[in-house]
Amino acid sequence: MFGNKPTVVTYNAMIDGLCLTGRLEEAVKLFDSMVDRGQPTEVSYNTLIGGLFHAGRVRTAQSLFKEMQSCGQSPDLVTYTTMLDGLCKNHRIDEAIELFHSMEGNGFEAHIYIFSILIDGLCKVGKVENARKLFREISNKGLVPDFVTYSIMINGLCKKGMSSEAKKLFVEMEHNGCLPDNITYDTIIHGFLQEHDIENAMVLLQEMRQRKFSPSDAVITLLTHSLSVDQLKNLELFAKPIDD
Repeated sequence: MFGNKPTVVTYNAMIDGLCLTGRLEEAVKLFDSMVDRGQPTEVSYNTLIGGLFHAGRVRTAQSLFKEMQSCGQSPDLVTYTTMLDGLCKNHRIDEAIELFHSMEGNGFEAHIYIFSILIDGLCKVGKVENARKLFREISNKGLVPDFVTYSIMINGLCKKGMSSEAKKLFVEMEHNGCLPDNITYDTIIHGFLQEHDIENAMVLLQEMRQRKFSPSDAVITLLTHSLSVDQLKNLELFAKPIDD
C-alpha cells in the first residue's frame, strides 16, 4: 500500500487546501505536475481558477480558463460561475457580462445565483440601471429572484438614492414569499433617511419594530440627526421592546 501515487481526487483536494491557505505558488506547481501527467480535470481547473481570482491574479485566471478549453476540457457551469464571480469581485464587470453572454451562447442556462453575482457586480461599480435591466431579465428566463437577489438589488438602489424604487421591490419581495430580515429593513430605512424622506423611514421603522427587529447603530445615528426633538420622543415610545 505504501508508495501508491496520489489519485486525481487527492491532487484536487491538495490544490484546494493550498489555495484556501494562501499557498498559491505551491498550488500552481502541483497543478503543473498534473498537467505533465495529463491528469487535470474540470475540478482541477475550477479550483485553481478560483484561487487565482481570490489572490487578485485576474489575467492568470483568464489564461488558465483559455488553456482549459485548448486542452480539451470543457468549462462546466461551475467554471463559468467561478469566472463570473472572480471577474465581478475584481471589478471587471464588462468582461463578466461578455462572458455571461458567451456562456448562454454555449447552451448553458444561468441559475439565479449567477444573476445575483452579476447584479451585485453592476451595483458595486455604480451601474444600477444595467443591474435593473438584468434583474428584469430574470423572469424572462423563467426564474424567480430569491432573497439574495432581492437584497442585492434593494441595496444597490438605496445606495444610488432610489429608495422609492427599492421599496417597490421590498413589497414585491414579500409578495413572492421572500420575507425581509433585519438587514433589509435597515437598508431601506437608511436609504430613506439619507434622502431626507422621514415619513417613509418612520413607517418602515415602526413596521420593523412590530416584527421585533432592531435598527442598526448607523440608522439610529442618522435618526438622531434627522428627527426633531418631538419625533425622537415619539420614537422612544415604540423603540422599547414589544411584549409577546
